[in-house]
Amino acid sequence: MRKERWSMKKVIVYSKLSCPACLSVKSYIEGKGFEYIERDITVYEEEFLSLGYRSVPVIVIDGHEPIVGFNPIALEQALEGLENE
Repeated sequence: MRKERWSMKKVIVYSKLSCPACLSVKSYIEGKGFEYIERDITVYEEEFLSLGYRSVPVIVIDGHEPIVGFNPIALEQALEGLENE
């Protein structure tokens, strides 16, 4: 079941097709029942570069510092923060 009441909060995943960690991040977020917006960095290159990072995945969750790489602990804390807001 999706957590629809949190749909106003944005979860953005910057990724690219050839990135195994990106697939892990997306699967993890889906497994927790959250929706996300995917931004392929080959299409959204300028937007991605404006974040100041050079590797993917980068996960931007409202009100939290961006998370770089597949870090389940940081993702869990940030997603729990969305539930508690």
